[in-house]
Amino acid sequence: MRKAFEAEFREALQVGECISSHAEAEFFVHDPPAPSKAPCFPYTGEMQSVFDLRVVNPRQREIHLLRVDKCFYPHGGRDTRCDCALLAEQQLYLVEFKKPELEQANDGKQRHANVGDCLPQLAASLKDFYDRGIIPYGAMVIAYVCVGYTHPSPYNGADYRKLKASFDVRTADIPVRIKLMVDNKMVVS
Repeated sequence: MRKAFEAEFREALQVGECISSHAEAEFFVHDPPAPSKAPCFPYTGEMQSVFDLRVVNPRQREIHLLRVDKCFYPHGGRDTRCDCALLAEQQLYLVEFKKPELEQANDGKQRHANVGDCLPQLAASLKDFYDRGIIPYGAMVIAYVCVGYTHPSPYNGADYRKLKASFDVRTADIPVRIKLMVDNKMVVS
């Protein structure tokens, strides 16, 4: 699947580093907030923000970080797109980050962005990658929503079912299997 991404986005790859490979047992992905024009980037060490994605890779497999927004699509593309994707062998993970305007509520508690705000970007990327022939018919794609939400895991049952139903409506015409995750931790086994 990496070769398909490289073929479809060869012009973007000539301009910037849109794909990087990682085999660390653990690393993080950060999406710089607006007005930054920089794409997502990986880092190791301590987590810098609860809004970052923690990637746990116990077998230290090669994982490719694909910078979708601000790299494959330097100006956002025709529609909005997800922020990045990770590819481990043939398993594709789409990732959308959202951060609230204010990180804390008036009572000092941590705030989270609206999970539903991530769905349009994830659906647009999924459709575009399928239409380009990158994602094959019937493939399993895992879509991650990262909003600083880490507990309880899994995401609340009733809220998740409502969110999943909304996502299913947006992606009904794409013949792939989709697993939707609301978490800031991804385990690649």
